[in-house]
Amino acid sequence: MKKSYYLLFILACSSLFACNKTISNDDPLPIVYKPNVLVPTTTGILYSFDAETGLKNWEYNSGISIESTPVMDKAENIYFGNNFGQIHAVDAKTGKQKWTKFLAQYNSSSPCIGDDGKLYVGADSLYCLDVANGNKLWRVYLGGNIKTAPTFKNGNIFVAVGQKIFSINSTNTVLNWTYDAGSSEFSSPTVRDGKVYAGLENGRVICVDEFLGTQIWSYTCNGDVNSTPMVRGDMCIVGSYDDTIRCIDAVAGTDAIRWKLATTERVSSSATIDVDRETVYIGSNDFNLYAINHVNGKLRWKFPTGSIIRSSPVLYNNKIYFTSFDKYMYCVDVNTGKLVWKVNTNSLTQSLASPIINATNATAFYPTVSGNSIH
Repeated sequence: MKKSYYLLFILACSSLFACNKTISNDDPLPIVYKPNVLVPTTTGILYSFDAETGLKNWEYNSGISIESTPVMDKAENIYFGNNFGQIHAVDAKTGKQKWTKFLAQYNSSSPCIGDDGKLYVGADSLYCLDVANGNKLWRVYLGGNIKTAPTFKNGNIFVAVGQKIFSINSTNTVLNWTYDAGSSEFSSPTVRDGKVYAGLENGRVICVDEFLGTQIWSYTCNGDVNSTPMVRGDMCIVGSYDDTIRCIDAVAGTDAIRWKLATTERVSSSATIDVDRETVYIGSNDFNLYAINHVNGKLRWKFPTGSIIRSSPVLYNNKIYFTSFDKYMYCVDVNTGKLVWKVNTNSLTQSLASPIINATNATAFYPTVSGNSIH
């Protein structure tokens, strides 16, 4: 009996000594972040998915529908608004909240990060916010609520409000010029090579001098133009509600069509260009994503989904990413037009908000730009 107790005592002591662990003085291995696609949804959740596999990294719940496209700064923080009027700042790598701010009468305008590192957002006024804490640096009232995204170029902010486009100095808020279309509302403006381009709900596409605000040309489609014009070189590519994707000559403009491609439904999506493959990607309400040769307008391939595509696709690493009203986020190989992966986001409404790519090292890729959107 004594021997049994003795053996139990030895085993107990051995187990205690066995539990002692030597703690290494080495620093823990750093977390390796991979490129991820950030997807806003109308359920109020911002998702981060692995760009290669589609596996979910994290989700951030803003509480109510997100209908603005996020933007990312050099510190890899992302900014977006929800339909409660809140602007959220979230760490793009971890999904942790940095701050939130409320803006009066905010209406899903996508934020813009300027080359000056400041955040510009449209709501009841045009706001300039400090990215560190969301504090207001300045506010300019422009006569109405701002629904479209502002654009930063050469130290100026270009923003559409109702039937007008404004150019505002970002340093002193001085108004440079106002362009008045006379009627109809604008898409978000695009600024390229000294010109400002925008679509109107009365079917016009206009080109305005960046520095003077004077009209250079105007082209009229047979349906509303909610699509933001995509401009590269002398090509201005835009979709419209007359079931057509057009390439307008960006120099000649009026009645100067390089090519057009018919869809079977309206086009709200904005085009994204693939410079290496001379290809344009754009979605349609006919459920298809189109890949079109941007030189001659010939269809390369089209990818069918289960519902309308109103968001704009984003190009990264030989893949195109986009969402559809069928609730799925798609990743498609740009060379073959074949599905790489898809994931259900449970997003329920026809949002124009689009995904963006955080390629790590503070490099972001956005829709409607040609792959060189480094911030």
